[in-house]
Amino acid sequence: MQPSPRPFKTDRRRASSDPAKLLNDALAGARASDDAMSSLPNSSRGDPTVTDRSGPARMIDLAAVQSGGLEEAAEEIARLNEALTGYQVYEELARGGQGIVYRALQHSTGRIVALKVLHSGREVTARHLGRFAREIELVARLRHNHVVAVYDSGVVLGRPFFAMEYIDGLLIDDYVLLNRPTVNECVALFVRVCRAVASVHQCGVIHRDLKPGNILVDLDANPHLLDFGFAKCFDDDELQSLSVAGQVIGTLPFLCPDQVRDKNALADMRSDVYALGVILYLLLTGEMPYPVNGSPGEVCRNIVEATPGTLERRCEPESESCAVGPISADLSLVVLKALAKERERRYQTADDFANDLARYLAGEVVEARSGHRWYLLRKTLRAYRWHVAISSAFALLLIGSLIGITVLWRKAEHAARTAQASLQMGALARLAGIQRDEGRIDDAILLYSQAIELAAQAPERNIAANRYLYTSHHGLAQLYIRDPKTLDAGRRHCELATALAQQLVRDKPEETEYQRLLAYSLRLEGRIAEKSQNWERAVSRFNEAAAAFQSLLRFADPDNNLPLEYEVGFSKQFLGVAQCRSGDSKTGMETLQDARWILQRVYDRYPQSMDYLMELCRTEAHMVEWHLRNKTPEDHRIAEAMVLPAIHRLSLAIEDGTAASRLPEAKRLLEDLKSHQVLLEKRLRGMRRPDPT
Repeated sequence: MQPSPRPFKTDRRRASSDPAKLLNDALAGARASDDAMSSLPNSSRGDPTVTDRSGPARMIDLAAVQSGGLEEAAEEIARLNEALTGYQVYEELARGGQGIVYRALQHSTGRIVALKVLHSGREVTARHLGRFAREIELVARLRHNHVVAVYDSGVVLGRPFFAMEYIDGLLIDDYVLLNRPTVNECVALFVRVCRAVASVHQCGVIHRDLKPGNILVDLDANPHLLDFGFAKCFDDDELQSLSVAGQVIGTLPFLCPDQVRDKNALADMRSDVYALGVILYLLLTGEMPYPVNGSPGEVCRNIVEATPGTLERRCEPESESCAVGPISADLSLVVLKALAKERERRYQTADDFANDLARYLAGEVVEARSGHRWYLLRKTLRAYRWHVAISSAFALLLIGSLIGITVLWRKAEHAARTAQASLQMGALARLAGIQRDEGRIDDAILLYSQAIELAAQAPERNIAANRYLYTSHHGLAQLYIRDPKTLDAGRRHCELATALAQQLVRDKPEETEYQRLLAYSLRLEGRIAEKSQNWERAVSRFNEAAAAFQSLLRFADPDNNLPLEYEVGFSKQFLGVAQCRSGDSKTGMETLQDARWILQRVYDRYPQSMDYLMELCRTEAHMVEWHLRNKTPEDHRIAEAMVLPAIHRLSLAIEDGTAASRLPEAKRLLEDLKSHQVLLEKRLRGMRRPDPT
């Protein structure tokens, strides 16, 4: 295996201070890169998504600034400071394919922020603008300690920008190089990286460009994910308008084999899992899993065909660019499972990867070797080594103590079968979710059903198994209620999901996640009752769901409670409509007004969220509809004051691209609002017309 040439970053602390030397070195690297690029089709040359600009290209950028572009960079900063209110821009931090990142002071808060501004010039296309707008929207919806937070966004000099959390730290491979952590310290750090990626996935977002250059480690050794310029939502139909057919999205050495084999293959959570595997392999060994210093064609062949060696015999003590210490066979197998060529054989989620790494750190059974019976027994006996030692001592006196070992073995096997069933259920449930998000409904139903069948065959179910069983029943319920013919089946699955959530809450009352699951299933029961026109049950379930989400706000961080507030407002929207349709329009309108206030408050705090805007406008559309039914002048005046701002907000979101993630739905809602406006104007003209008598 060839040592990695480490082309994926430039450590600004170690960059040469000699501009001429830096520029010459960069040009030499760029010429080599150009020779390699010549093997690509003409349509791919110069594509910023094929190559990583943190190597020679970034060195040229840096050298240009140091050897003659400094004045131009200073002029650009001066232009930004003149045009940008609320910020003082200090210096350029980095350049990427999407934009330029500056260090700046936010006057209103007095904090240092990272300011990302889209590139200027004729080379910026509508596709670049669309992607930049998508990045702002996607990052704004993410909430995790290890994902950079977005504070603000706007337009300056005709170019969009956004302000985000400034992280003072090192790229993760620089951190390992300079701090030389032990293997276990490195793995513990990487578990937090995987958890951050998992939180991104749980928000419905795939990163698609994970690499060391997009992971910063701060001064407290906390990792942070950066650069969501190539990220996408699971259900991004409009993403096709931002991509070229067959275009490679991401950084080539970190792309998974399925995307390299088929440029039109859809990226999913397992694509990010593969990239995480490549990064961890690099951090542990100081090398890439396969040679990456050839032409792009050769690199592609290596990604698809080359088999990474086992890590346990690859970590040389004299290596200076990797974690310190030996690598066990268990850890090697965990990393290699993440690097499986077939996506079905990888960990299905970043959480699964993190969980197996955590098992390795705890000395427990790892999923990567869960099929080996003697391995399971050996690990279990090691966990109970003091019990075994005492039993062995007594065995010298009593042969009958062997019975205790036999019982222990049977317990270990039973526990292993239970754990294996739980892992398989989780994999099936998550894979079903992927199929559902990709529109393959029949496949999703089959996988959810297989997970439920597996649960019935398991020797017993632990809490994790019940959690996955909940996911399967809830997922089937969501799919079945789409068709009136399968509504009864959806109701049965939803009731089972509710019962499982209630059991989880009883087992772990301190776990707020399980209380949230219960609230989701109660709301889904309300939607099913609504479809059956069982208004009494619908009102009851929506009321319980709203109260459950409201109670969770007591445990939430006041600075990070917008998602929960949104769920309260969303549930009250359903409740208000159900109350109106049940005949209690007075209470229903009061509930809808509560929902409107909540959603307005949430939207005002984060106007970048299309979810918040959509449900605010939908609530207003419901209220306008019921005011129009009353046909009184007062109701018409209230409706008029409500419908015009809603139309304006939604129209603006569609025009400026904010609604891109939910464009078809936004257009339908806008048409409904405009229809209400037409009817309202007709009514108002009738009221203003003088009485002919």
